[in-house]
Amino acid sequence: MGNVFVSEPSSLLDLRDDAARTANRILRDFYAVRSTLVHGSPLNDRHSNILQQMNQFELLVRQILVAALRQIPPDEDSRKQRLAGWYDVPLTALASEMLRLLKQTWSVVLRR
Repeated sequence: MGNVFVSEPSSLLDLRDDAARTANRILRDFYAVRSTLVHGSPLNDRHSNILQQMNQFELLVRQILVAALRQIPPDEDSRKQRLAGWYDVPLTALASEMLRLLKQTWSVVLRR
């Protein structure tokens, strides 16, 4: 998901107070599970408890996607501009991430 979907779900869904905090917590918790798995670490009891909220997470993601799609303008130029705004990553951030991944990969290769 683009940054807008993870960092601003409450504004995208027009959520306030407790509802906004709950939505942000669910997304943050599932992102933590994802990160744990991607980095090859085992899941612990906390992760298992988070995964029991899968139905809430799925519903929230569906609501975010529907809200996002409703914001896409119908004309081609405006649509492209809106989508680019959701997914544009600054080149410096992209380069830094690529360098980090390259170093991580080479450190694993060199250990073998």
